Amino acid sequence: NSVVISVASTDESSFSVIVDTLAPSTDVVVESLSLDPPTVHPNSTVSLNVRVANEGTLKAKTFGVEIYLNETLFASRKIALNAGEGQLIQLSWTPTTTGAYFFKVVLDAEKVLSENNRENNIKTFRVVVGYTLTLVVRPPGAGGDLEWWLAVNGVNQTYVGVGEFQIAVVPGSNTLQIQPTIYLNPSSRYIFRQWGDGVVSNPRVIEISSDMSLSTDFNPQYLLSLEPNGGASTSSGWYDSGTSVTISATSPTNVVDKQSRLVFLNWSGDVASNSTTVEITMSQPHNVTANWKTQYYLNINSPYTASGEGWYDANSQATISLSTTMTTGNGTRHLFTQWSGDLSGTDPNQLIVMSSPRFVSAIWNTQYELTIESEYGHTAGAGWYAPNVQATFIVDTLAIESANGTRRVFTKWSGDASGVDSTGTVTMDAAKVIRANWTTQYRV
Repeated sequence: NSVVISVASTDESSFSVIVDTLAPSTDVVVESLSLDPPTVHPNSTVSLNVRVANEGTLKAKTFGVEIYLNETLFASRKIALNAGEGQLIQLSWTPTTTGAYFFKVVLDAEKVLSENNRENNIKTFRVVVGYTLTLVVRPPGAGGDLEWWLAVNGVNQTYVGVGEFQIAVVPGSNTLQIQPTIYLNPSSRYIFRQWGDGVVSNPRVIEISSDMSLSTDFNPQYLLSLEPNGGASTSSGWYDSGTSVTISATSPTNVVDKQSRLVFLNWSGDVASNSTTVEITMSQPHNVTANWKTQYYLNINSPYTASGEGWYDANSQATISLSTTMTTGNGTRHLFTQWSGDLSGTDPNQLIVMSSPRFVSAIWNTQYELTIESEYGHTAGAGWYAPNVQATFIVDTLAIESANGTRRVFTKWSGDASGVDSTGTVTMDAAKVIRANWTTQYRV
């Protein structure tokens, strides 16, 4: 509705001018339409208050104000209003019968004014003539800003505040329904419990034969907002004021077998505890967060004992260790040689950072023992050998002289090897035991 004109001079200075492109005009509007008192009994006189204003920028010359009752002209006035001026029109009304009535105010029906907006020239108002139902609405702890609605015979009206409210109702059967859940804020609300006469139905039918009062009963509820934060825990929910609620966290959770899991750490927010189960009294809204720590699994693959396998906190250091030699007692032993997988090196004792699940394998070599038995002389070749290695064995002297005219003479090998030579070989596909056999000779 306006344009901006920029002006630049030869000395490089400039300025802008905002020009309103709308011409001055009138804009008459029905600001309000009400009754005083707001409830109406048959044969009683009330005041109908109609407030009309000119919200335009140009004086409104004389125009008509027409008030209709049930589509029949009830009254009319001729008024003129300066720009920004308002005027109150008051009329008396004395209904004789009960029931619903409709007032309608129409401004400038003859269109003598030039207006850009005529949609605000009409306003309607529904009136019930009958008895007064005084409804008492006082939810515990609620203040004057509480907004709620009441439906009478299907007609819904919004109210603000707490206390006593005068509702116009017709004689006979009336259907009442009050808002079943009234929110004070996103985490506090009121739940309808029953009417003052003990009726719990909502909506309900009530018989009206005179003015009467009716109270309402609401239960306050508070929201327990529980953030599981990636783990498993009790769900959020609404609870009656004063209710004792037990919240719990399942630990460990989100378990991937021998890989990762979450372990409960503590509660934070309105609860400070490291116990997985905590009791809360819902005297107000509560916000609680479950906090967890991530753990990773260290898997050690080794046919022989190694320490360190298990769960570790993320980014912590795990210690892995083992004995480098494992002897089975039957001439067989196993030697640790190196690590593989997520760890390398030959040191049997190492640290590994658990920044993720880890899998480590210990590599072992098997060795078999060659045992050489001999009562005399010296033998060589006994010891440990890798599988399938050809082990060489030897006896260094074939005859051993004694001072008493006797000597010991090597004759053969027995056990896991045979032969009469002083030396030989054997395949080490298992533990081996060989014996050097000797005979005694006498000097003649």
